[in-house]
Order: sequence, then C-alpha cells, then structure tokens
Amino acid sequence: MRRADYIGAKKGNREALRNLVRYQFTSNMHETDPIKIQECKDAAVRGLFNHMFYEASNMSDPLSRWTGIHD
Repeated sequence: MRRADYIGAKKGNREALRNLVRYQFTSNMHETDPIKIQECKDAAVRGLFNHMFYEASNMSDPLSRWTGIHD
C-alpha cells in the first residue's frame, strides 16, 4: 500500500492505485488453498520488485527517460 501511495503521488492517480491494491487483497481475503496464497504472495513480490527495478534504472541513467536510449 505504501508503494501505491508513492507511485500515485508521483503520477497523480493515488486513489485509483490504492483502490486497485485494496481490491486485489480483499478479493483474495478468504482464500484457504496454500498454493493459491503463495501464488498471490509471489505476484505481489514480483510487482514490488519490478517497480523498484524500474525506479532504480531511471535513477541510474536519467537521460534514458528522455532519449529512450539504454546501454
């Protein structure tokens, strides 16, 4: 939820992102199958990692955002 707040504050769609994250958690709230629970956790971790990787790549080469050129 913190990451959704951070991204939403930067992009201007904070409430939409918070609602999307909240919906994903509430839709799986009553899941009891351990395999499906692990799949949901893995998907959440992947999403966080992908966003952190994206932010790190933008911080390492700020010109690549404007030119589209990556090393």
